[in-house]
Amino acid sequence: MTREGKIMALAKGMRGRAKNCYRLAIRRVEKGLLYAYRSRKIKKRLARTEWVGQVSAGSREHGMVYSKLIQGCKLARIGVDRKMMAVLAQHEPYSFRAIVEEAKAALKSAVLRGPQFEMPPPTIVPDASASSQVERGQVPPYEGPPLTDYPRRYKQYS
Repeated sequence: MTREGKIMALAKGMRGRAKNCYRLAIRRVEKGLLYAYRSRKIKKRLARTEWVGQVSAGSREHGMVYSKLIQGCKLARIGVDRKMMAVLAQHEPYSFRAIVEEAKAALKSAVLRGPQFEMPPPTIVPDASASSQVERGQVPPYEGPPLTDYPRRYKQYS
């Protein structure tokens, strides 16, 4: 098949003169191939966002947000990807609930097992009209070695 024949075969089904005229068909076919190449990537991206939305909806039914579910699955070493979790959330609610419960248990054990961080007491702003965060008490003052001054820059007019 010649080059012209391949282009015209790909242009079959297009509207207007692009399906009949070779010079127009070349442009339309190249543009269509660019769209097809780009859309193959977008198709995967959109599929993943759909899976994330379905898993998120399923996890909210069990009182858990999506990010915590994924974090809990990693801690519990559950090797189910988002596509399979979306299928389980739709068609196998009992299996999905088991995954959610495992993730919850892993999160609880990680919190109990991890270092205990105490939240600092809230800072009371003594002076709201203070000019800096150090004066307000939000940031501790710098206690390192003395800092050098920035070199002054003068405009040089020639």
